[in-house]
Amino acid sequence: MVNLVLKDILMQKKSTKDLMIAILLNFTIICILQFLGAASVYILTPSIFAISLITSSCGFGERNDVDRMINSLPVTRKEIVISKYLSSFVFLIIGIAITILFTSIIKFSGLSHINRLMNLTDIIIVSIFIVFYSCVYLPIYLWLGYIKSQLINKVLNYFIFICLIITVVIVTLIDNGTAKDSLMNFVILPNFELYMVISFMCFSIILISISIFTSFKIYINKDL
Repeated sequence: MVNLVLKDILMQKKSTKDLMIAILLNFTIICILQFLGAASVYILTPSIFAISLITSSCGFGERNDVDRMINSLPVTRKEIVISKYLSSFVFLIIGIAITILFTSIIKFSGLSHINRLMNLTDIIIVSIFIVFYSCVYLPIYLWLGYIKSQLINKVLNYFIFICLIITVVIVTLIDNGTAKDSLMNFVILPNFELYMVISFMCFSIILISISIFTSFKIYINKDL
């Protein structure tokens, strides 16, 4: 299982051009978005980076017929499916880590306009979007393949991006203290972050369970 996850990560290394483009894009986005507020940097950047790694991994695997090769090894199809989801979570962590690293570099350089550090709320929001994206995209990818799923993936990406923008606007209003009183009163509750964590865990468990079960049904019966 661990080796399957490492395979997805190492494929990013083999696709050096795509990885470098993703990293440079990530840095550029941070430099631009810092002028729009901290929320835009800490929410948009890791989300875009993680999604690009997920789709790049799936695309590289199909172009090089990796799945067919893996299925010839002594691993079950269920293990292959689960490894795809675990890889998505690893890419999420990488996206968050890269964002923290680049924002720290910009901040220490004295060129930063970011007025706060990345907090737990930012991480939870990013995680919600990546969990949602992975749970919707992976069953479709396992069913149709990378190329045939591109149209659906584009629609999904547009939807995710619009939702991210709306979320960033709301969080920015909260950061600036200009949101509606009812919303401000809610986010300043003593246990607000605890409620966020519990809600995220419940949301993730339900959605991931449904998605993995669907992926099992699709991939186990699929002809490769």
